[in-house]
Amino acid sequence: MAQPPHPPPLPCHRAPVVTPSISNPVILQCAAPVGGPWSVCALQLCKQGINRRRLQGAGGCTPIDVSCPFVSGVASCNVTGKIEQDFPYEITSTAVKADGTRKSMSGPQGTYTLPLFP
Repeated sequence: MAQPPHPPPLPCHRAPVVTPSISNPVILQCAAPVGGPWSVCALQLCKQGINRRRLQGAGGCTPIDVSCPFVSGVASCNVTGKIEQDFPYEITSTAVKADGTRKSMSGPQGTYTLPLFP
């Protein structure tokens, strides 16, 4: 019986934790999980409060994909022009190794709302 080319993620390879930057509201910071080295943090943002039945994709929405490199264990993902202000978005995060195929577990990170600002 043939084995898969890459094993599934180990339980210790949890999804990276995502938090908004304190100093810049358009930056989401992604902390690298154990089991690295990790190359990029891949985020999927799903807008809430819309008619999900009309949309495609996992969870009933068309996700917005954002990918940013880890630097010293933190990835700073700029969402300028990707999401609308004052709307909540569900965030799902995954850490990806340099080969692009080995990944951490994916996991929900709660919701994020880009505040209104001039």
